Amino acid sequence: MNILIAEDDMASRKYLARVLEKYGKVDSVIDGIEAVDFILEKIETGETYDLVCLDIMMPRVDGYKALDAIRDIEEEFGAAKRCKVIMTSALNEIDQREPSKEHKHDGYLMKPIDMSELEMMLKQLELI
Repeated sequence: MNILIAEDDMASRKYLARVLEKYGKVDSVIDGIEAVDFILEKIETGETYDLVCLDIMMPRVDGYKALDAIRDIEEEFGAAKRCKVIMTSALNEIDQREPSKEHKHDGYLMKPIDMSELEMMLKQLELI
């Protein structure tokens, strides 16, 4: 599985990468612009990310704007499959937890991320 983590907090980024590396190759970036760049680069090489974990509050471009750009890129390039996106946040945004067409994400996890919740979500998304 190809995994991309976009997280500006180094400790959170390293923790999530360490947890997810047992499921596949993990790339990490520090903001939404880098996330979009990595997605575009991957698609241009004929590959895709299976899972993208996007922090909501990041510098330069937040997680939701990055997600909009990612979905636009997938549509523009006719990606064979849409990557699964899990939004992460330290904020309790109850209205954001449920996936919807408006938000374009597949899951939402509160920080600190609970390992059992993450694994349950990966199973629900049929990634593991």
